[in-house]
Amino acid sequence: MELSAFLKMQHDLAVEKGWIGGRTPENGPFSLLWSMDELGEAISIIKKKGSDGIMENPAVREHFVEEVADHLMYIFDMMECYGITADEFTDVYVKKFERNLGRSWSENERMYENAAVKTLSVDAGFLPDERLWELLIRAGVKVSVVTDEPEKTGKIINSLVNDSAKVVLTDAFPPHADFTVDSAESLGKLRELFGEEE
Repeated sequence: MELSAFLKMQHDLAVEKGWIGGRTPENGPFSLLWSMDELGEAISIIKKKGSDGIMENPAVREHFVEEVADHLMYIFDMMECYGITADEFTDVYVKKFERNLGRSWSENERMYENAAVKTLSVDAGFLPDERLWELLIRAGVKVSVVTDEPEKTGKIINSLVNDSAKVVLTDAFPPHADFTVDSAESLGKLRELFGEEE
């Protein structure tokens, strides 16, 4: 079966059960949360029965695969909430796969093992892109952004950073940051430090 067939099955189920009206962008996060709950149930089976149980006990295996299917069903529901088609998803998946083929995965080593940057100050004129923000937040870097327009800068950061509460806006560079971004060159060096490939 193709992905489009699974998406249609979920759509048809929602129509049949009268849930289709709830397939809106506002409800997308709920489907995503429910998918995580189902994934948690699959993880619980792994914890309780172990890999041997999944590989050797047909009943355990069926239950495990069912929980994985439940997880995907909610993912498909979320996709419909946001209007993500099978073609759109496939196109992005293939692009990401091809990007992964060319990656060295050095970002993980640099981020978790070699990262000397624990505190970072950034001039608002040289903000990292969304991907670099993700790496910084995952690595637990404390970021201060220097700006004379905190409201405008705050909106930009909110659009780039999932956990923008971890970013502090200030009107002056902190005196003891491990690294400072105040030029395109220093932003490029920060990307290198965190293994981000442009």
